[in-house]
Amino acid sequence: MESERVFEISVRNDLSEMGTVSTTLDDIGTRFTLPCKAVMQVQIALDEALSNIVKYAWPEGGEHEALVKIAVLPDQLKIQIIDDGQPFDISQIRTVLPAPGDSRKKYGGRGIIMLKKLVDNIEYDRKNGRNYLTLSKTTSPLQ
Repeated sequence: MESERVFEISVRNDLSEMGTVSTTLDDIGTRFTLPCKAVMQVQIALDEALSNIVKYAWPEGGEHEALVKIAVLPDQLKIQIIDDGQPFDISQIRTVLPAPGDSRKKYGGRGIIMLKKLVDNIEYDRKNGRNYLTLSKTTSPLQ
């Protein structure tokens, strides 16, 4: 993979940092003439994933950073978020919405349901005390 097609952004665990990632993804979409719909879907998914990491990965607080890697591949955008927060395997989260009118329980995972609908593939790995969340989206015009 050509190095100019991989972009890295380091973000602190602060929601105000999200704008930098958003701007970078928009610039990449323009630079490589990616379909607007695919870029928008990845943007929403990335915002959801990254905001959840910032909010929940470090319950003890303190300053931390996550690394966001954006790779432009032939017909695909691949985003990897690497953080040193607590383990969180997205595939293990219950993503069943409550039945209409069911208010007995609090349900979570609505953002994960949305995320799964917006991208084509989600992978999770935990290595050396770090979470690796990878989101992939097809960017071919006939998606």
